[in-house]
Amino acid sequence: MGVLRMKIEKTNLEIGKKYEGKVRDSYFLEDEIVMIATDRISAFDVVLGTIPYKGQILNQLSAFWFEQTKEIIQNHLISVPDPNISIVRKCNPIPLEIIVRGHIRNADNSWRELEYPIVTPSTKAPKGFHDKPINKGEIIDRKILTGAEYNDVEYVALELFKFGKNLTRSKGRQFTLMDTKYELAWECDGKLILIDEIHTPDSSRTIGQYDKEFLRAWLKERGYSGEGKIPKI
Repeated sequence: MGVLRMKIEKTNLEIGKKYEGKVRDSYFLEDEIVMIATDRISAFDVVLGTIPYKGQILNQLSAFWFEQTKEIIQNHLISVPDPNISIVRKCNPIPLEIIVRGHIRNADNSWRELEYPIVTPSTKAPKGFHDKPINKGEIIDRKILTGAEYNDVEYVALELFKFGKNLTRSKGRQFTLMDTKYELAWECDGKLILIDEIHTPDSSRTIGQYDKEFLRAWLKERGYSGEGKIPKI
């Protein structure tokens, strides 16, 4: 019988400048970033604990989808030297999460497919703060993006979602992508690229709930939605 690998809760490499996110530890070098997907799991923007191999699943799924979608948009991935590690290019992130929804939840908690996916952006809040919804007009007024830039971002997000939904559905309806979030950035030449992660259990929900929605539901049943004492998991 194999030995269960120890969980990766945090790292402390003596390279570059470290930034610790909810799930990843990122080390900023001169032109690249070493991103380590730990086994931390979060919900409601709060780190709750660790799950063995979670980081490896997240990192390798993102690598798979980055390769699959590079005909739609190029991405920041350079290499994956380890199941938990991605080496990525430095760029200028757009401080938004572009959320695409293909289903909505009914009153009885069932899911209804929308005729057309909708885009609902949110702010990209620092660690410890909650993201907030933001509309196209506010994005333009705050000079986060111009109208033309926003249209490009929305178009790319919808194309990525359509591709992801078609591929996941081809593997069985229970895998179908219901909603997800994308993060994008500008390269130094002004080119739009995809960054962070794509179609992972952390960033997406599927009909068969191969994601962490079950954890959110479990926490809500115990009266926790990001504030107060975390129930023992």
